[in-house]
Amino acid sequence: MTKRLWRKWASVLGLVITVLVSGMVLYSQAQGDPLLQGFRNPPDSAKPRVWWHWMSGNVTKEGIKADLAWMQRVGVGGFQNFDAGLNTPQIVDKRLVFMTPEWKDAFRYATTLADQLTLEMAIAGSPGWSESGGPWVTPEQAMKKYVWS
Repeated sequence: MTKRLWRKWASVLGLVITVLVSGMVLYSQAQGDPLLQGFRNPPDSAKPRVWWHWMSGNVTKEGIKADLAWMQRVGVGGFQNFDAGLNTPQIVDKRLVFMTPEWKDAFRYATTLADQLTLEMAIAGSPGWSESGGPWVTPEQAMKKYVWS
């Protein structure tokens, strides 16, 4: 083999080795970088939470299932449920009135499904917006504390 041919081979071999080693170094850095891994696959604690309004009783179990499945599919980590009434037009066959047995059944279904989908659930309790406070709530009936089990 001539010196000239040997130099070409050595040059090509050196380039191949450089590319391979560089690729391995970059790959190993990317695999070991917790910040990068956190962006690629965020922990549940870093996923966004959303507000989920049940407007004027326009709630169905089919709608609950579709909403929660979508939240999980797109990477939402959880939600805060608001039951609100703002003269929203009726779009379901039967509205679920707050705290009726049918509403409680739908709410229980939502909590069970959220748990199965590993979605964090919170409940809104804000005076003047939901049923937990406002001028219509007497001090005797006012919220004292939240308890959950």
